[in-house]
Amino acid sequence: MRKNNTVELDKMIDKAYKEFGQCKSDVDRFMYVDYLTQLHDLRGNILGRRENVKWKRVLGSKSKIEKYNSFMNSLDSRCVADYIYYKQFHREYFGNMLDVEDDVLAKYYGEELIDFSNIPEEEFLEYIFEFLEKYKVEWLFDKIIKGKKVFCTPFFYDQSYLGGCYYNPLSKDACLALCSFNPNLFYMTVLVHELGHVYDLENFDFPNKSLNYLKYSYSTFNEEILAITFEKLFIDFVIEKKYFSDESENLSINTLMVGRDRIMDAYLLSLLNDNTIVRGPKNFGLKDLLKQVSPFFESDEGLSEELQEVDLDPLLSQKYAYGEVVGTILKEEVKDEGFNSSLMKEILNRRVNLFSPEFVSKRLDVPTYQKILVKDIERIKSD
Repeated sequence: MRKNNTVELDKMIDKAYKEFGQCKSDVDRFMYVDYLTQLHDLRGNILGRRENVKWKRVLGSKSKIEKYNSFMNSLDSRCVADYIYYKQFHREYFGNMLDVEDDVLAKYYGEELIDFSNIPEEEFLEYIFEFLEKYKVEWLFDKIIKGKKVFCTPFFYDQSYLGGCYYNPLSKDACLALCSFNPNLFYMTVLVHELGHVYDLENFDFPNKSLNYLKYSYSTFNEEILAITFEKLFIDFVIEKKYFSDESENLSINTLMVGRDRIMDAYLLSLLNDNTIVRGPKNFGLKDLLKQVSPFFESDEGLSEELQEVDLDPLLSQKYAYGEVVGTILKEEVKDEGFNSSLMKEILNRRVNLFSPEFVSKRLDVPTYQKILVKDIERIKSD
């Protein structure tokens, strides 16, 4: 893994600029600009400064830059509009999910994440390889880790940002970032999560890859499903192998609590009026948000704190909440059937599609989620 070294990254950036010159459509150009923006952000994180795409080199005129921004904003708007269209479904679905969470996890509320013990980096990577080998996806280790495509960076833009995946669906170049990296169990889950994104995108074989990649990344609820599935599979793997003892139990409980927060986030988002969602809930004051959501709760106790802690991001909230639910259900099927399971195939086939309440109701219902959540708690207790 590379620490604060941009040599390999500079090669990837230079290659992307060269490939950009071969693009024959606006959509291909937009995909490359988005990819280059991410790579420059990563380079800026490593060097501790902000970096921008060379706009004149890629788009040239101001009108083309405006066209790019308009196109990208349209993808965001599409995603938000789709959430609003099915807002009543999300409200009922996540409301029922929260009832399950409160019933199963109540005694763990307030559990703090412990400090994790660092281990030698070679040993750290051995656990990663053993997990990937178990599920016959060790090629991810060769492509990303042996290929030295993991960059360890300091925090810079966002203190909560732990890692990222940077992927070009045309050339299939990929790299990962781990922010403020330490070789411990916690960062194993961060790395595995990002490897889940690589796995997902490596299976990306839709026609017009540029357009579908952008649609998948910005305008559907599917983006985090496989990454969270990988993360959950790894935590179960560590517990079943009895690795790291108390640390794995604490991490598992904390991960379940993070999942509950994600579901709460999407539920609170569904309670807001359309205008608030479109404009962005964080642009409104706490009193205004509290006035909108409090009628849906028996008591306002703790509600202000919840509103301050959740993201309420119209794009990210739905992606992480559905990633949590689908990832929980999918990981159990993968454990039984491997990555060729029927649910996995169906998710891969529909991931650029807009939201489908019929699919969620049929394959991702609340009772199924509840059974797995109870099973996860019992797995921890039996450790």
